[in-house]
Amino acid sequence: MKNIKTADIKVSFGGKNDPPKNDVLIYLLKKAYRGELLCHKAIIDWEGIKPFSNYCPKITQDFENHFLSSIKNEKYPPLYVYQDGDKFIMSDDYTSYHLYQKYGHDHVLVVVLGDPEGKYVISKGEAFKLPPPTVEVINK
Repeated sequence: MKNIKTADIKVSFGGKNDPPKNDVLIYLLKKAYRGELLCHKAIIDWEGIKPFSNYCPKITQDFENHFLSSIKNEKYPPLYVYQDGDKFIMSDDYTSYHLYQKYGHDHVLVVVLGDPEGKYVISKGEAFKLPPPTVEVINK
């Protein structure tokens, strides 16, 4: 892992090969990174996870191998979500989302922007401040 400046990240939305922009997620992430919104790691039943859109990225074999290796080593890649009603909206990592789906996971590790509640919450941890993002280079 290496730390990078978030200002150096170039993100595009809405293009032919880009995920759609989720203004709610962006707003909540900004609040969480400023320490204005606490987060919780939680285990959520798969049925409670709802993707923001039907976007499906091209998944490289390198990423899929990395994902499977992480799962094998019990280092489950968390999905960042926020609660909307009884569902948890995911729009940050469509690649991992689709791989969790492909491999039939019944429940998923998530980082909830806020305090998760409801029938889909299997367990949740203590509240915490979201640390600055890091980037892991998978394809070299």
